[in-house]
Amino acid sequence: MDDIVSAVCVKINKLDLLKHPLEIKQPFASMLNDDRRLAIYDYLEASTVDKDELQTAVLSPLTKQGHAAFKTAAQVKQGLIEIRKFNKRVVKSLSNNGINNPLNSSWIKKAIPAIIQKTGKNILKAAKEGLETFGLVAFASKLWSLRYLLYLALTLIGYHYLMIALQPVGLLIGTSAFSMLSSVLFYSFALSPVWIFGWMMLNTFKQSLVDYITHWKREEIYQSLDLLVSIQEFMANHLSQVIVDIPHFDIKDLVKQSKIHFDHLGECKAKLNLSFFGQRLFGRGNFNLQLDAVKTKIDAQEKQLQSHLKQVANHIALRVGDDIELLEKSASKDKLIPTIPHSQLAKLKEFVVTYGDEIAVHKFEQNANPIHKWFNKIERCSRVNKDIEYSFNQPWGGHELRKDYLNGWQSILRGYLLKKDTRQAALQLNQLLQGKIHPTIDSVQEWIKQLGIGDKGDLLLRKIQSHLFKTLSSETPMNARLLSQSHKELVSQWYNRHKERLKRAEKQLNSIFNIQKDDHLNQKLDEIGDDALSDIYELLDGADVYSYSSKPDIEITQRKNLARQYFENYQGDSSRAVRLLRFLPEEQRSEKLIDVARKRLTWLIAHLDKLKDPSKPFDEADIELFHDYRLLEASEKFEFKSFVSQSEYFDNPWDPKVERFLDACRRNGLDSGKLVRDYKDKNHKIKPFILNQHKIQKKAASCRVEAENLSNPSKRGGIYVGH
Repeated sequence: MDDIVSAVCVKINKLDLLKHPLEIKQPFASMLNDDRRLAIYDYLEASTVDKDELQTAVLSPLTKQGHAAFKTAAQVKQGLIEIRKFNKRVVKSLSNNGINNPLNSSWIKKAIPAIIQKTGKNILKAAKEGLETFGLVAFASKLWSLRYLLYLALTLIGYHYLMIALQPVGLLIGTSAFSMLSSVLFYSFALSPVWIFGWMMLNTFKQSLVDYITHWKREEIYQSLDLLVSIQEFMANHLSQVIVDIPHFDIKDLVKQSKIHFDHLGECKAKLNLSFFGQRLFGRGNFNLQLDAVKTKIDAQEKQLQSHLKQVANHIALRVGDDIELLEKSASKDKLIPTIPHSQLAKLKEFVVTYGDEIAVHKFEQNANPIHKWFNKIERCSRVNKDIEYSFNQPWGGHELRKDYLNGWQSILRGYLLKKDTRQAALQLNQLLQGKIHPTIDSVQEWIKQLGIGDKGDLLLRKIQSHLFKTLSSETPMNARLLSQSHKELVSQWYNRHKERLKRAEKQLNSIFNIQKDDHLNQKLDEIGDDALSDIYELLDGADVYSYSSKPDIEITQRKNLARQYFENYQGDSSRAVRLLRFLPEEQRSEKLIDVARKRLTWLIAHLDKLKDPSKPFDEADIELFHDYRLLEASEKFEFKSFVSQSEYFDNPWDPKVERFLDACRRNGLDSGKLVRDYKDKNHKIKPFILNQHKIQKKAASCRVEAENLSNPSKRGGIYVGH
């Protein structure tokens, strides 16, 4: 209701009747939301409104929304950071081959204040730098390896003074008890560095044995970590963004890479799960912990890869229909004819079936079928031709084909239909819409049946018949036999209204073709006039349409036979014969046009002496003939300049009439001037001689006339005196 009120306000304001115009809060063009605009477009799409204008007026303000990416850039980056952290943590854990240093225990680190730890690290770092400065690093490392002897000396000294301090206790507990205490303190406290060093050596030996036994498994873990990083990068680069160009996307390469990654993950899982008794016995603790962590990560990443591929499959299933729409719009702009790689749709379907779910497969089959989109857009295969003006109000025609649009659909149907029979039937029907083929109604119905669209076949047939009715022309009158009964009745009504005119037009045409000499033909055509001749064309085209729509009419064959016989006898002395080519069959016009051009040009060159003015040999019909675009396209069969230069008159000695003819070719745009230049260059020595000969012959002729006058008394005057 708001939109209606706004529209009324706009109309009232345009009348300029109110002192204060009605206020409209927002621009009228933005009153309709997207849903309402789409509903209006769908409702008016089947109307006779020009589809380009409708799309511009209704759909242009729609909000343009692209497809959102599967993951944001931050999420992709976070995934890469996490996998690299996991990789680094596992590698660090597996590379710790030595025994745990008691001084590095977690409880000791917590007990020592952080400031003391930091100060100690700084002291050690400064000491190392100082030793490096004086070149004492090697000597210091040797001393450091002897630190356990120092520890032993310190514990022995500590044990000695401890026993001195405990002597009063020995008096209280007795000699035997004190001796036992002394032994315990000696083997525990005094020799503690020995026990610690031995324990460290035992752990080192154990770690070396474990490293030897788990060497291959460790390498397999490292390979698995590298694979996890590469797969995460593959998902980030190829599976985190939407596919921009589905018709040309290399889906085969994506399937190949995905299969390779799944195979590698399966191989890594099989290798990591395979172990022997020694690995299970000695590879406990930290090693097994990291091994289990890598296995868990592989399982998680396999599920993640499967999820990413499922997202891509669902995206393809939804987008494939949109891409067909985009291709159709590109083709309808008469600027781009889309090309689709061969069997691209089969590869897309294989990908969706492999990695998508049942919903994705169903959506793909629904959206990837271009037949429904194609016959819903048949009304757009033609446009109103405002330049066509019918003198007799024919109910058919008035529309021109959108050839680039139909060529675009030819490419879409060829690329998106998988079944051979369906594809072939759709291509044949599209060629019928283009006017390239002229089948029977039975063939058309059989093709529609092969499309497999069920009860919508009758609707498609009606749309095709409506398109043929709107685009009927003199080039495709035989398609009138495919029209619906209602259209045929309209054609019949038109024929009955103009039956008398049709008879007169047929009679005039027969009189034209029965003329024996072309000069009489020119006279006859001049009497008729171009406007009347155009009416004859229009009426007889309508007669052809009626004949094909009702029953085979012998008059069509007779007329074409008369035209064919006329052009077989044509010698080139009539310039306006080119306007009678329209009565030949369409497939014969181009070849006959070339023949007419050759004969006409040959006649003009051969009859330069008979022309009133050799400098103006061409009339309007000649210019129309030699500038015909079909002649320019058939330059390998007829080329004006080559034909003239190869004639015998071009090679003969200089002739002023030939030179004026060549100059006329230049003035009328049939030659760039090269012919007349070549002709002058070839005759620049002969021309003066011929001109001099003409002067001598002229003087001799005048002398003969004067002598005859002197010998004739009546012309000389006076009295003749004889001997």
